Amino acid sequence: MGCCENSSPKKSFMSDQFLFLEQIFNSKADPESDFYKKKKVIEDLREELGDKANYHAVTERMKETAGLMDIGSTSEEMGWYLLTLMEAIDCMSMEIYEHYRTLVDLLKELVRGYVCLDSFDANTMLQQSPRFAAMLGCVIAKACECNCLNAEKYEHIGCELTGGMIPKETHDN
Repeated sequence: MGCCENSSPKKSFMSDQFLFLEQIFNSKADPESDFYKKKKVIEDLREELGDKANYHAVTERMKETAGLMDIGSTSEEMGWYLLTLMEAIDCMSMEIYEHYRTLVDLLKELVRGYVCLDSFDANTMLQQSPRFAAMLGCVIAKACECNCLNAEKYEHIGCELTGGMIPKETHDN
């Protein structure tokens, strides 16, 4: 089962995060904004992953896209990619472990590229790229909750980047 699957229909990890990110992007007034177009892409991915037969194609697409991204960039495009990657992980069943593990490893590699535990400064990232910082914070918070990242090491970073605005969810595993 996925990291946060329970007996009721699983809501997107992005539900609470999108409420937070809507404020960061000031997008509530414009449903045609790029923000909502990106959100729709993530929702479509969630639907696609409802069929386990699509796992391989999604995993390959995520790896291919990572290869095209400017790794290390604090662009919004990279932030959206990280959010999409975390959503894919959250939707996948661990029963098909190979694909799940591939995406978790990719996420870890990318997050570690942004967060040097010894010298990470959330304030600098928040000042230089507040939207990316908020997106990265959401991803880190969820990755810790799902045990994709070590919460002891990373949870405080997710909290700092989101200003503590993302509520911690509880799930029956």
